Amino acid sequence: MNKHLLCSIFLILTTSLFAQDTLVVDAHVSTQMVWHVNYDKKAYFPTEGKQYRKIYMYFTLGCADGGCSGWDYDVLTQIMHNTGAIDSSVQKLDTISETPLVVDTTWRVFDVLEPYELGRLITPYGTYMRDNSNGFNNNWTHTFKYDVTDYISLLKDSVIIRAKYNGWSAGFSADIKFEFIEGTPQRKVISIQNMYIKGGGYSNSEQFERDVIPAKTFAVPVGTKSAQAKVIVTGHGNNSGSNCGEFCDKDYYFSVNGEKKFSYRMWREDCGAVPIRPQGGTYLYPRANWCPGDKVAEQRWELTPFLGGDSITLDMDIEAYSNTDGGGGSSHSISSTVFFYGKDNYTFDAELNTIMAPSTESEFINYNPSCGEVIVVIKNNSRTPLTYTRIEYGPQGGVMRTGEWKGNLGFEEMDTVFLPPPYWTGIDLGHTQFVAKLGTPNHAYNDDNIANDMFVSNVELVPRWEPIRVLFRSNGQPQENRITITNEKGEVVWELGDFTANTIYDEDISLPVGCYEFLLTDENEDGLDWWVYSQSGQTSRTGGSMRIFKQSGGLYATAVDFGKEFRANFIVGQMDVQEAPLVPATSLDVFPNPSNGKISILVPAFDQGVVKIEVVDRLGRVHLERENTSSDKEYWEVLDITGLQEDLYIIRVSIGDEVVSKKLLKFDK
Repeated sequence: MNKHLLCSIFLILTTSLFAQDTLVVDAHVSTQMVWHVNYDKKAYFPTEGKQYRKIYMYFTLGCADGGCSGWDYDVLTQIMHNTGAIDSSVQKLDTISETPLVVDTTWRVFDVLEPYELGRLITPYGTYMRDNSNGFNNNWTHTFKYDVTDYISLLKDSVIIRAKYNGWSAGFSADIKFEFIEGTPQRKVISIQNMYIKGGGYSNSEQFERDVIPAKTFAVPVGTKSAQAKVIVTGHGNNSGSNCGEFCDKDYYFSVNGEKKFSYRMWREDCGAVPIRPQGGTYLYPRANWCPGDKVAEQRWELTPFLGGDSITLDMDIEAYSNTDGGGGSSHSISSTVFFYGKDNYTFDAELNTIMAPSTESEFINYNPSCGEVIVVIKNNSRTPLTYTRIEYGPQGGVMRTGEWKGNLGFEEMDTVFLPPPYWTGIDLGHTQFVAKLGTPNHAYNDDNIANDMFVSNVELVPRWEPIRVLFRSNGQPQENRITITNEKGEVVWELGDFTANTIYDEDISLPVGCYEFLLTDENEDGLDWWVYSQSGQTSRTGGSMRIFKQSGGLYATAVDFGKEFRANFIVGQMDVQEAPLVPATSLDVFPNPSNGKISILVPAFDQGVVKIEVVDRLGRVHLERENTSSDKEYWEVLDITGLQEDLYIIRVSIGDEVVSKKLLKFDK
C-alpha cells in the first residue's frame, strides 16, 4: 500500500484543542418549533470565578417530529436578560358588586426581560426533508456556529434562552448548546447595551428612521478603552413597487456622532452556494442579506477611534426606496448591540481560527470530505498588524508539512488560507487526530496568547470510487457548465466542456491510483434543471442532469439542482478503504421532454430477462413498443415519436413485475 495516498481518505471532524478546559451547557434539547411563538428554556451557566477566552453557540436545526416545514422562516436566538425591574398586568377582573361598582383585580407580576440577539438563521425550504427526496429525509440536521464571547456578562447563572420562531407552519426542531473555553479573552467587556432589538415596517425613509431606527446616545462607561457595534439586518416582504424589502439591493449606513462612518450592502447573491441544497423552494434567488438554509452574517463596526467624550451617538439609516401600496409590504428585521471594553489583554495575538477543509462542520460541507488542499482561517486579535506566519499541519504524531502566509491583517481581520495536501506517511487508517498550528507569526516568538495558535480535528475516511462512467446531459445554456477532475496536486487530469445544447455525453474514465476532486460548475449558479424554470416557462434552463456511475454498474452520485457547483472528493485504488455506497440506478429518464421528434430513454439496469419499452397514451393504448435483452448497466434507447399526435404519453419500461414509468409531452412545431 502506498502510504502517501492516505491524504485522500480523510475528512475532519473539527473540535477544540483544549477540550479538557471546556464546559458545555445545553439550553434547548429537541425543542419543537411548530408555530409563530417564542420558545423559552432556562439554562444554567457558570457563575463568577473563571475566565473564558471563547464562547461558541451551536444551533442544530432539524425537522420537527411531524416533519419539516416547506417554507423559509427566520429564527432568532436571544438571551432574555433580567433587568432587575418588575412590571405587572391585569390577569383577571371579577365584579363583586354593580351598585356600587366593586371590582376585584388579579394582577400578574413579572420580571422585565430585555432580549439580546445572539444569532439569526433562515430555515431551508424543507419540502425534500418532509418528502424523503433528493437526498434528504426527516432525520436531517444542520449545525450553525456563532461566536458569542462578548456576551459573557449575560451568560451567567440561570438565564432564559429564547428560540424565536417566525414561522407560520410546522416545523423545525432546535438544539442549542454553548461551549465555554477557559482562558483570557481578547478584551474584557465592561458594558453591553442594546441599540435596536426588532426592526419594523417600512413606509418611507422618514418614517422608518423616525420610528424604527432613530439615533441613540450612549453614556461611555468609566474605564472604557475601546468599543464596537454589532448589527444583524434582513429585509422581508415584497412590495409591488420596488420588490423591497426581500428582493431589493440596498445599502445601510452607520453614523457616529452625526457622521457616516460605515456602510454595508444588504444583499446576498451567493444563495446557489449555501450549505443546504437543493431545496424545494425558490432558494436560488438573491435576497436582502439572507439566503434560505443559512445563518445571517453579522457586521462589526469598531467605534474606538470615535471615543473621546463621556457619550457617543450612533445612528443607522437604510438607503431610501419607493414603497408603493400593495404587494405584501416591506420590513427590515434589525438588531444592534453596543459593546464597551476595558483594556486589551494582548499586545500581539495571532489565531488559527478554524479548519475549513478537511472538516465535517456543517457550514463547510461544500468543501468536504476533502482529499486535496487544506483550508484554514487565520485571524489577528491585536492592534499590531499581522503580516507573516508559518502554518504547520498534518496528522498528530506524523510528518508535519509547513506552509507560509504573507499579507496585512488589521485588528480582528481574518483571511482564508489554502495549503497543499498534508503528508500522511506512516499513519495507519485508525488514526484520529489532525493538527494545524501557527509558527513564528511576524517572524517572532512572542505571541502573547499561544492558547489559540493551534486547532485540532478528528479524522474519518473519504470513500473510494472504482473506474467511473460520467453521463452528462446539457440543457439549453451549455456555455455555463464545465466538468473537471483534479488530482491532489491541483492538476486537471480530465475535463469536459464546450458543450452543445441539449446533448448527451457518455464518458468512461479510468484514473491512476490517487486522490481526486470531481467538480461540475455552473456560471449562472442555478444548476442544470431548477423546478422554478419549468413553472415559469424558462425551458432553456431545464432538462439537464449529470450522473456518475460505477462502470460495472450502480450509481455513485447524481446532480441536477445544485446551484453553483457539484463537488465530490474520492480516491482510486486504495483497496483497504471502503468503497462509496452504490445506489441502484432504477430511475427512468427521458430526454428531451417535451419533444416533437426523437427521444432518448435512459433504461435502468435490470436482472436477466427481456426489457419491454412502451409509449402509452392516457387511455392505456400502446403506440410504440420495443423489446431488448436486459443489461446489468444503464443504457440509452432512442425512439422516434414524430408520428404521434400532440398529447401527453407515458413511457413505460418493464421486465416481469418490475415497472418504471415517466410522463412525456409530445408537441408539434
